[in-house]
Amino acid sequence: MRRLTIGGPSHIGFGNQCPKDVSPGKTNTSEKPQADLALYLAEIVEKHPDLAEIVQVWPELPEHIKAAVKALVDSANYRE
Repeated sequence: MRRLTIGGPSHIGFGNQCPKDVSPGKTNTSEKPQADLALYLAEIVEKHPDLAEIVQVWPELPEHIKAAVKALVDSANYRE
């Protein structure tokens, strides 16, 4: 599974899904990137409802709670 760095260590699941051999002239990008993103997020929500809840409440969380959540994720030490 590929990983994504979000201001720190890599995290499983949200990595760049693009192969490394893609050249600027030969991409298969969607004409509707928002629709693709919506479908991808819908799949994530279906598979991980607890993550969807965290995303939903994130904007209202106090900064110290956000920092604690980030610290917990960082402490899991997901690295390639």
